[in-house]
Amino acid sequence: MPDEPQGGDNKAEALQKALAKHQGDAMALAAFLFSDNYDLREKNRKLKEQVPAEGSAVVSKPDSEKLEAYKALGKPEDIKTRLEAHATMETENAELKRDGILRDVAEAAGFKVSVLKDRDKASGGKLEYLFKEEGEQKKRVPYVKTEQGEVSVEKYATDTWGDYLPALKAEPSQGNGTRVHGSSSIGGTPPKDVFTKVREDVKDKQKQRDADAHPMFSKIPGRSGASTGE
Repeated sequence: MPDEPQGGDNKAEALQKALAKHQGDAMALAAFLFSDNYDLREKNRKLKEQVPAEGSAVVSKPDSEKLEAYKALGKPEDIKTRLEAHATMETENAELKRDGILRDVAEAAGFKVSVLKDRDKASGGKLEYLFKEEGEQKKRVPYVKTEQGEVSVEKYATDTWGDYLPALKAEPSQGNGTRVHGSSSIGGTPPKDVFTKVREDVKDKQKQRDADAHPMFSKIPGRSGASTGE
């Protein structure tokens, strides 16, 4: 390649120097310049081929492989839908798991599960529960992990949810394990059959309606049955 001209952009001087470098042989200089020009054009062509087309991006080979793997998963909108559905399913599974834990804790502690869930939620829903087997009968006792250590759920509830203890406590149960409902008690008169009570209530209401509709008729001796439908 000819030397750069010295002392400014003087093409004539540069040509003279290049010709002198080839011992004044113009053909040798022309051949040299043609070869040099050809090499430069070929190099330029290769560089143009490496330039990405307008609107395209250049990525490394590892990134290109990841991109192809991503494309194989499907359309972007379909991938987004599946990811959202997966996230929803994970949330639901976590809620079901939490619900099961709270039910186990409530049963072991003798708490009402609905109230325990409310207090657990009010605490941020992040309390960590565990069970320990205590006593000769290996009774399962629920505990809560705190910064001070592991505390029984009952003590934690007393210290933290004291105002809610009456609501937390489940209904007492009889010796046979059946919860007491209504006003009946052990050894007392059992409650009436529910259907008998319903029939009596209906009959009483019918008597009242007849009395209100026919106040004089209801006073006739021996006619009460006609007015009540008995």
